[in-house]
Amino acid sequence: MQLENKKELIKLHSTRGEMYAFLGRVYANVPNDEFYQMLNKIYEKLEILVTQVDNENLSSGVKGLKEFLDKRKALKGDELASFDLETLRHYTTLFGLTTSIPTDESIYTSVEHRERMDAYDKMINLFKYYGYKKRQDISENEDFISYELLFMSHLAYSSAELVKKGDEATYKKYFEGQVSFHKNHFDKWVYEFFRRVETKEVENEILYKYLAQISSGFIHEDKLLLEELNSSNN
Repeated sequence: MQLENKKELIKLHSTRGEMYAFLGRVYANVPNDEFYQMLNKIYEKLEILVTQVDNENLSSGVKGLKEFLDKRKALKGDELASFDLETLRHYTTLFGLTTSIPTDESIYTSVEHRERMDAYDKMINLFKYYGYKKRQDISENEDFISYELLFMSHLAYSSAELVKKGDEATYKKYFEGQVSFHKNHFDKWVYEFFRRVETKEVENEILYKYLAQISSGFIHEDKLLLEELNSSNN
């Protein structure tokens, strides 16, 4: 950790932490007023991110999100209520029914395609090792998509704090943990999850297709970023 790079590293990891926290809430929080405020708040930062990387998925998702937000902003009264209700129904169809898209890593990576298998156990151990505690407002398994995203947010924010403190040894532990998490968790299932969200046939569904593109694009670019940082430190 070079001293002259500390300020840049702090900003970098804080921004990563914020983005992963946003993505974690996307799949855990039902679309309500607070949810839409979150989308509006993050949009400007996503717009900046698109100019910094060349990622077709990310660009397409951010463009689509703007169209969705602009459309919603133009509605009032009953039209807005109807629009929001339809989006809520889309969310339920995608994630809240027995026929919905599976949202736990174990279902994708275990031979039995069941929940609470090896990936679930590994996530419990990672939570303990890195001091991450489950949220009271999310009652899902530890390998639930949102928990994996929020866990990465925890690692990123922690990295920023460790840079501030100058704790190079612990920073290295958290940094390597994030590189490993891409390889041993994200790479094994999240892109398939996002693909299913994008391609599931739900009438008039657009928002979560865009959010899945943003998620997929950002995670891919984040892995490349960490690999670049790792190479420059070796």
